Parts: sequence; C-alpha cells; structure tokens
Amino acid sequence: MAPCVALILLVTWPVCASESTFGIFVVEPAMRPGLRAVKNEYRETFYIARTPNLDERDIRRVEYLPQRDEGPTIRLVFTDKGASRFRELTKRHLHERLVFMIRDRVAMVPVIDSASTDDYTLITGNVTRKDAEALAAAIPGPTR
Repeated sequence: MAPCVALILLVTWPVCASESTFGIFVVEPAMRPGLRAVKNEYRETFYIARTPNLDERDIRRVEYLPQRDEGPTIRLVFTDKGASRFRELTKRHLHERLVFMIRDRVAMVPVIDSASTDDYTLITGNVTRKDAEALAAAIPGPTR
C-alpha cells in the first residue's frame, strides 16, 4: 500500500507545483508552440508562456498608495530574487506588455515604461484599492 501512495504523490506533485495563485507573464506578439491565449475582461487576447516569469514567491509585499502625483498607485515590493528577475525582465522587454494573472484570471495588463532599478515597481493608471487587495490576497503568508 505504501508504494502506491508514494506513486500517487509523485504523479500529482508536478501539477500542484505548477499551480500558482499569482503570476507575471511577458506578452508575446503572436501565438506559437509553448504559449497559451488568455483574455482580459474586455475580451482582448494575449499570448503568454505556460509558466510565469515571476510568481507569488517573488513578491514580498503589495501596497496601495492612493495619493501620488501619478494618481492611485500599487507598489509591488520584490524579494531579492524577484527584484533581480524583474530588473532583467524589464530591461529585455521595455515598452512591452505584461499580464498579471490571479488564480488563472487576467487581473491587469500594464506596459513596461522603464527598466526597473529598485526592489519594487509602481503600477499606475486605472488602479484601485480593490486591485491592490486582490494582488495582496494572492501573495501567501505574512508577506502581505
């Protein structure tokens, strides 16, 4: 009986490990093998990889800043590893779009307007406290 249980765990583990509550994906210009199509609430289609460029393990904290010169802003504070990955991603994909997925739903699609140099990024534009709360809820544990 024990080997059967171990076999079941080995078979199901990769599926559980690939599931993510939050992911940041670079939008690709066209569909090709290895990508999947997702749609936002306006039914726009975006082509993204099957695995995220960053996920909830790369985020330390989510903050909502309602009073900034740019208007309402969400600040994502990265872990050390996440900051390094995000800096590289923004350098390579400057002026391209990202898809932020929460529980397999497109939450927002910001444009990278500058290469990151810090351990955080600011998301400005049409963002709300509810958006920030949804992002924070997708980040597990005491990181919120």
